[in-house]
Amino acid sequence: MKSNDDIPKKKLKWYEKHTNIAVMVGAIILLMVSCPDDNKDSAVVSKESQPKTTSDDGYTYDANGNLIINKKPTLTKAQSDSIEEVERSSMLVRAEKERKRRNIKKIKDDCVFNTYDGSFYMLNRYVKDRMNDPDSFEHIQTRYVEYDDYIQAYVSFRGRNGFGALVKSAYTFNLYSDCRIVMVE
Repeated sequence: MKSNDDIPKKKLKWYEKHTNIAVMVGAIILLMVSCPDDNKDSAVVSKESQPKTTSDDGYTYDANGNLIINKKPTLTKAQSDSIEEVERSSMLVRAEKERKRRNIKKIKDDCVFNTYDGSFYMLNRYVKDRMNDPDSFEHIQTRYVEYDDYIQAYVSFRGRNGFGALVKSAYTFNLYSDCRIVMVE
């Protein structure tokens, strides 16, 4: 039979060794927090019955000068007016962004934006109608930038010229919400 001295002891961490001390310190702190100080009145006064003062900075303080945090600061008329003005202007900005987003969406929907190859059907049709050999049209790429009331698109393509050679060309267009196309020089 082995004695207790023969069994190797597990090395304990510092907090496992001193749990009794930690519990005692915690109990002392709890007692200190829950018991009133000897210097103060031991009578319990509710927060509502304590006299409150509002200072120039708009915050409310109790009778001892402690800041009451759960209370919102009172605003002056000028401060509340400026807040309302900022809210109104931000609402206008959001409404303007929404209007632009809807306008661009309308252009893409009405002028048939192809999500497969990124082209606009109306622009491809416009280019084909003005080519020498419309059957040789091969779309390469369409890049576009969205502006307030229109989309500016850069269309690059291949096609046969008047001599029958296959050439690469590119045009820049402005595309408006009524599907009106304006070629940019």
